[in-house]
Amino acid sequence: MIETTRTFIPDWVSPPGDAIADLLEEPDWTQLQLADRWSREFLIPPEYEGELAKLKYETDVIDFAERIGIHPGIVVGRLQNDRLINPSWMNDLKVSLHFQEIESV
Repeated sequence: MIETTRTFIPDWVSPPGDAIADLLEEPDWTQLQLADRWSREFLIPPEYEGELAKLKYETDVIDFAERIGIHPGIVVGRLQNDRLINPSWMNDLKVSLHFQEIESV
């Protein structure tokens, strides 16, 4: 018989106060601030923050990104946002997305 009264909580669920739903209740935060905080904590987890300042070459960024399973462009954006590298550095590792508007019928 399968136990059905047990609650399943995925291991990626944050403790109270850290989930995106909790962040959305911050009345004074802009959407950009909420997005920045979410991306800062979700895309590059806090346990890797200490390594970011050591990433000075493209090969380092690529190796780091592969190790934690994200695109190198995300790492570059974080380095630039944190002012660890110049905003004009390593932009060739980023990918630009262009969206085309689709007309509704």
